[in-house]
Amino acid sequence: MAEVKWTNEQLQAIQEKDSNILVAAAAGSGKTAVLVERIIHKIIDEQMDIDKILVVTFTNAAASEMRERILEAIYKKLEENPENVHLQRQIILLNKASICTIHSFCLDVIHNHFYEIDLPSNFKIADTAEIDLLKQEVLDDLFEQKYTENDKDFIELLENYTNYRGDEALQELVLKIYKFIQSSPFPIKWLQEKLELLKIEDLPNILLINGEPLLMQTENKIIPTLKAVLSLEITEKYATVDMGAINFVIKGADIMSPGIVDADKTIVAGETIVIIEETHKKPIAIGTSLISGEEMIENSKGKAIENLHYVGDTIWDLKI
Repeated sequence: MAEVKWTNEQLQAIQEKDSNILVAAAAGSGKTAVLVERIIHKIIDEQMDIDKILVVTFTNAAASEMRERILEAIYKKLEENPENVHLQRQIILLNKASICTIHSFCLDVIHNHFYEIDLPSNFKIADTAEIDLLKQEVLDDLFEQKYTENDKDFIELLENYTNYRGDEALQELVLKIYKFIQSSPFPIKWLQEKLELLKIEDLPNILLINGEPLLMQTENKIIPTLKAVLSLEITEKYATVDMGAINFVIKGADIMSPGIVDADKTIVAGETIVIIEETHKKPIAIGTSLISGEEMIENSKGKAIENLHYVGDTIWDLKI
C-alpha cells in the first residue's frame, strides 16, 4: 500500500505538541485519519502509552471505529518493525485505553472515585424512560401539594394555562422550561439573570424560552404571551373581534363591545382573555376583561377589554 501523503496542514495537526490545537475541516477531508496518525505519532515518536491518552468521540459507534483504526495502524507499524516491544505493549493497553464518549469517560471517573462525592458504590444511571417517569412523578406530587395548599399564584397559572379538561397544558409548559434551562450549568441562576435583563423600563417581567417570550407579569399577575397562546393552542377564555376592530387592536387600543362578535360566556370581569380575529380565528392580543362574556356580546357600546399585549408590540418582537 502506498504511503499516505499528508498536506502541510495535516502534518502540523499530527505533529504539533505542547499547545492546544483545534482542527476544523469539511466532512470527508480526513480528520479521523489525521487524529489516528496523531495518536500513532504520540505512541511511536514520543514513546507514549495508549492508555495515557484520552480520545473522546460523539457516539459509541465512533469510539469503536476509532479503536479499530488505531489497532489497525499499530499492526501496520508492527509489520515494519515486528520486534518493537513498545508497539506490542500498545495492543494489550488498547483494551483499557480511554477511547469513548464523554459520558462514558465521566461515568468511569465517578465509578472509580464514588467515595469522594458520597455516592454508593452500586449507583446506576437511569435511562431516558426512567427519568421521564421520575420527572412526571415529581411534577404530579408538586401539583397535588399546590392544589392542597390552594396556592394563589398556582391557581392563577391554572386559570391562564389550563382548561376544564385538565392541567396537562401547564405541566407541559413546566417540563418545557425545565428541559430548556438544563442546557445551562447553573439553571436557576440563569433564570434569575434573564429576569433581571428583562426588567426594562415600561416592560413587565418576562420569561423567555428558546429566546421567545412565553410568560409576562403585569400588576402582580402572571399571564401568557401571544407566543405562548400560539404554541400551546389555548382556545378557552376568548373574545372574537370583527375585521373593523383589528387595526385598532394591533395598535394597542382597548376593545369596545360593538367590535366583539363572539365571546366565551364563562368569562367574568377581571380575567385574562385572548382576543382573536373573526376570519382566521388567530389570536391577535391578550387583555383583561372589564365585563362578562355575555355582556361583551349583548352590549352595543362601552369598553369591554383592556388591551395588555398585542401583535407587533415590544413584547411580541422581543427575542434574546
